[in-house]
Amino acid sequence: MAENTIPLEQAQQWRSNWKASGIEWMQAQTNELQGFLVPGSDLSQVTGENGVDCRIYLGLTEPGTGGVAKVMLVAVGSDGKDLIDAENGYYIYDNSSSIPPNGDSSSPLN
Repeated sequence: MAENTIPLEQAQQWRSNWKASGIEWMQAQTNELQGFLVPGSDLSQVTGENGVDCRIYLGLTEPGTGGVAKVMLVAVGSDGKDLIDAENGYYIYDNSSSIPPNGDSSSPLN
């Protein structure tokens, strides 16, 4: 199995949590979410899955305002459909971390 992957069931739960609580979660943040740090290994693996694009989904580890925001990356085929099939080497990638705290304080984007 590729590194930094999560099972479909976990991704579905995180998406469900985001759909139910994402706006509430964003409004409750005291240190506003600015972005995500995504490991290079996740990017190279998802683009190496014979997809033509990459789709990024938002998720929350827990429902309500106590969860941690996540981004999940999946390869996208030429037909525009997500390539998610672990048995055939198409995974959901997530080892992201939020900004803050994992940002670059000297970045001109801050």
